[in-house]
Amino acid sequence: MRQTTRWISTATTWLLVSALAFGLGACSDDSGGGSTDGDEADAGGADEADGGPVLAAPDVGDGEPQTTHRYLISKMTFPFADENDQLRGFNLDGIVSKGNKPEDCTWADYTSPDGEQGIDNQMARLSPLFEPFGLGQAFAYLENSIEDSGFFAMFEVRGLDDMVNDDEVEVVFELGGGSAVMGPDADMVPWQTMCVQTDSPSLKAKLGRVEDGWLYAEFDELPFTISMFERVYVFEFRDLKVKARIDERGFLVDGLVGGTLPVSNVMALVIKGAQNTGGLLGPMTALMDGLGDMTTEDGPCTAISTVFDFGAVPVYFFEDSQACDPCGNDVCEYFESCETCLVDCCPGCGNGTCEDYPVRSLPVALTSTGFEPNTLDLLVGDELTWTNQMDSDLHLRCDHFDKTEPLEPGASFSKVVTAAATISCTLHEMPGVTQALYVEDNYSEHCENCPGDCGDCPPPDP
Repeated sequence: MRQTTRWISTATTWLLVSALAFGLGACSDDSGGGSTDGDEADAGGADEADGGPVLAAPDVGDGEPQTTHRYLISKMTFPFADENDQLRGFNLDGIVSKGNKPEDCTWADYTSPDGEQGIDNQMARLSPLFEPFGLGQAFAYLENSIEDSGFFAMFEVRGLDDMVNDDEVEVVFELGGGSAVMGPDADMVPWQTMCVQTDSPSLKAKLGRVEDGWLYAEFDELPFTISMFERVYVFEFRDLKVKARIDERGFLVDGLVGGTLPVSNVMALVIKGAQNTGGLLGPMTALMDGLGDMTTEDGPCTAISTVFDFGAVPVYFFEDSQACDPCGNDVCEYFESCETCLVDCCPGCGNGTCEDYPVRSLPVALTSTGFEPNTLDLLVGDELTWTNQMDSDLHLRCDHFDKTEPLEPGASFSKVVTAAATISCTLHEMPGVTQALYVEDNYSEHCENCPGDCGDCPPPDP
């Protein structure tokens, strides 16, 4: 066995952004149980995918309208300012900063496309730097973490009597677990059934309302949990705001979610990541220096404003009695790790040996005979690179991957496998030619998940 102890090259940016790859719960009746019939839920998703009509507030029995709704985020993207330096978002601190006062932290606010001033979003200043600094894959990993992390942050909307105007609704944050069903277009399937973690925080918003078909909610604090490559990260957002339009299908569209992220929280996670990745701490410290634009109880300019665009689909919840945390079932689920489930994912912890299994980068040639090699045994964390050695274009498609990848002659495509599975890859131009990838869980250990075997974590190198 081999250990996944490195991060992908996008780790620096991913630390800042992956916390926002969260799900927003589902759609259920007032009893809180929702549908427990997975086939029925999936069938509803198929109808929606075909563009069939969906009632925004369907009946839930005896002609009573549905008043409890849950939503799962299906899209999350980085914001970019337009050519006029305008940006959608929130005025998180309630002031309009020009950048010329101490309380402005030397940063001027944005203006929204509809003319609202005071838009706070420091993350947007980093977005243009992603590609020049080789961090462009952060976009893909933000999306992938929605489906791959095994944690789905969810909002339940209760007491919604009118889908257009309701001056008081209860919005509750829940943390889901397990996996989600993806459609053929790599989007989250609507109306599927999700489960709520047994230790979900169940945080209630201090404000919730629907106005002119837009849902608004505000939270004092909200933690987002992400598990990726055997590490667990909790991002502690403050003063979080949510805004999204409820369309005629009952979906959330044109959504915004934003809040402030303490610089100290970000740096604590950087230090954690640096324990396994040399050279991360120095660049990240330089990047964060002076980036704060928000004031917290720790002082002025001690937090970073962050706003993201999102879209969400309605889903159901399993009954509360449904087991949602499979830790301890002797199976290392793809969303579990040594940190999240020691008993399932690090069975060798305590044997006095620090298991060390370095990741591999494996090349695959695409030739006139197909895939070379056409079978591979892999572990979670391995990276594959397919290279087109033909004189014509090829189109690569693999199970569980986002989309078909076009490859011109000489072009390459790389992918890190993040889940244990048997994956079949095909080439559109070569019917019947396949590649089989057998991916197993990586039972790795390190100083944090198995200190008895691996010793205390040393301080990270700058």
